[in-house]
Amino acid sequence: MKKSTLLIGSVMVIVVILVLGKFYISEQDFNLDNPYWNGIMHISGDIRPLYNASDLPATVGDDTLLVIGPTRDYTPEEVSAISSFVRDGGTLVVMDDYGNSSSLLGAMGLPIALRQVPLCQDKDYYKRPSFPIIADIAPSGITRNITSLTFNHPVPLTVSGNATVIASASAMGWLDLNDDCIINRDEPVGDFPVMASVRYGYGEVYVIGDPDLLINSMQDLGDNRILIANIIKANAVYFDAAHGQAVTPLGRVVYVVRSSLPAQFLCALGVFLLVLLFYRYRGMFKL
Repeated sequence: MKKSTLLIGSVMVIVVILVLGKFYISEQDFNLDNPYWNGIMHISGDIRPLYNASDLPATVGDDTLLVIGPTRDYTPEEVSAISSFVRDGGTLVVMDDYGNSSSLLGAMGLPIALRQVPLCQDKDYYKRPSFPIIADIAPSGITRNITSLTFNHPVPLTVSGNATVIASASAMGWLDLNDDCIINRDEPVGDFPVMASVRYGYGEVYVIGDPDLLINSMQDLGDNRILIANIIKANAVYFDAAHGQAVTPLGRVVYVVRSSLPAQFLCALGVFLLVLLFYRYRGMFKL
C-alpha cells in the first residue's frame, strides 16, 4: 500500500472518530453522555431518556422518573403528566439545588421545597465545609444500607405537612448566606434537612437538595454509589432529558439500538450488507 494512501486512510479514520465523538460525547452537567467529572455517564443500570412527559407509561409498575438539575420550568401539561404517573404508583426522584424543579414541586402541591441558599457543615466534611458528609439518615426506599452520603454544595429543604425528613446535616450545619464557607454571626446554625419524601396518591416523591450526588466524580464517595443503585433498582427508570440534559444525537441512536430488538436486527443486517458489498467489490480497493 502506498504511504500516501495509508496517510489519507489514517486521517479519514481520525476525522470519523472526532465527528462521532462530537455527536456522542457531551460536556453538559448531569448528562448521560458526559464521561467527565460533571457528567453521569458512569451510572450503571438501564436508564431511559424521556423527551416528553406524555410518554410516561399509563400503567405504572415499579417505575421511577429521575429529575436531575433541570434548567427550565415545567409546563402545566408536563406537571399534569408527571402527577398522574406518581399518583398511579410511580416514584419521582428530584435532585436539584438551584434549578427549576421548584416549578414542578410547587405545581404538584408538595410539602417539600428547595431553599435557595448554600448549606455547609463544620467538623464532618470532604475537602471543605461545602462538601458535607451527611450521616443522619433515616430508613427509606432509597437509603437502604446507607451509612453516610457525601454532598457537593447542597441546599437545605423546607419540609412540612405529611412529608418525612430522610437525611439532615449535623447540629454543626449552617446556612452560608454569603457563600464564603465560614460561619458568620448572623448565619443560622442547625441540622437542616437535605433529603425528604412524601406519599403522593399510590406513589412516592423523593426530593434531594443536591444533584451532584450522581456525577462521575462523586459516585465513589461515602455511600453515594449505594444510593444510585437503590434508585436504579426500579423496573424502569426514566431520565428527564427534556429540561436541560438532552442526550446527544448519537447517544440517542445508541440507546434506541440497545433497547430495541428490531433496531438491533436492522443494525446487524446493515453490517452484514456492508461486509457483503465489501467482499463483492473488494477488487476496487486493491492498489
